Amino acid sequence: MTLLAGLGNASVLMRKGRSTNPGTMESAVRTACSILNIPVSWYVPAPGGRDMVFYRDIDMVGDADLVICVFDARSPMEGGTAHVVEKAQDKHVPVYAYTCEPDDRVWQRLGEWDPDDAWGSRVPRG
Repeated sequence: MTLLAGLGNASVLMRKGRSTNPGTMESAVRTACSILNIPVSWYVPAPGGRDMVFYRDIDMVGDADLVICVFDARSPMEGGTAHVVEKAQDKHVPVYAYTCEPDDRVWQRLGEWDPDDAWGSRVPRG
């Protein structure tokens, strides 16, 4: 799951597939945002193949002020979410990564890239 904050428009940016529903974590974040009256913007890949998924991630990160990624504790820094971490670093967007045990829902800080420590006091410690 990738959560991106766009402070300029005070919204949460999330990604999903073109023909798939949001995952469990994304659905939980969407529900929390609804309760807190925070807009959610969904980023969906354009038609055209696997490359469009990567371009979607690049566009989404480019619109973000902060990236928070949550990985399954059994497979940290894998898959498309790891790509989002890389793109955040490429675009100099602070990124914080966490793992989450599916059964106990406890977040642990995996790492971060925030050279100016702009968000260190505002993100979950894990």
